[in-house]
Amino acid sequence: MSQEKEYGIALKLNATCSAEAISLNKICAEAWPNLENPSNTWHITLYHGAYKDSDLWDICSKINALNTQHITLNFSTIYNTANRWVDWKIDKTEELALLHHKVVDIASPYHQLPLERSKDVYDSLSTPQKAQVDKYGVSGILDLYNPHTTLFYQYPPDTILNDITEILPAEIIMSYYPESLILGELGYNGNITSVLYES
Repeated sequence: MSQEKEYGIALKLNATCSAEAISLNKICAEAWPNLENPSNTWHITLYHGAYKDSDLWDICSKINALNTQHITLNFSTIYNTANRWVDWKIDKTEELALLHHKVVDIASPYHQLPLERSKDVYDSLSTPQKAQVDKYGVSGILDLYNPHTTLFYQYPPDTILNDITEILPAEIIMSYYPESLILGELGYNGNITSVLYES
């Protein structure tokens, strides 16, 4: 019997961007030694879903056909999201938004149930966010898509993340191509704990 697990489809950062993310994460970890700082493969999320193991081959074979060669990742501001994530904003270019839509079109028909973190905050979501969770298992996609790289993950929420303005610069401008397209197992907060597929 095939079981459902939570997976992320994402763009993996190249070595230069990953090194910068590691450096920024280390600053956060040293400033907040009592917070967990879970492991992560540095990435930009395209879609998160809960899939049957038996469907992974189909999903990977379909996303393998996608072209990511033309995608440029333009990094800018660093900010606290909901006292759970320290995020590094990426411009929502037409090319990145189109790739995101294609991934959602491919993978969302396979999703089996809402992500655990979506279920846990469902009652606090807006009506459009709830509609996305009901249909796609997660919110923050399609018209609500906000591309970013998460530099630090925290759960439960902690107001100490408001201190981000004191320990990291408000903005770091970089532009790079992604390393690859990946599918990996997710941690509760959206961190990719292991990569199962890479193209």
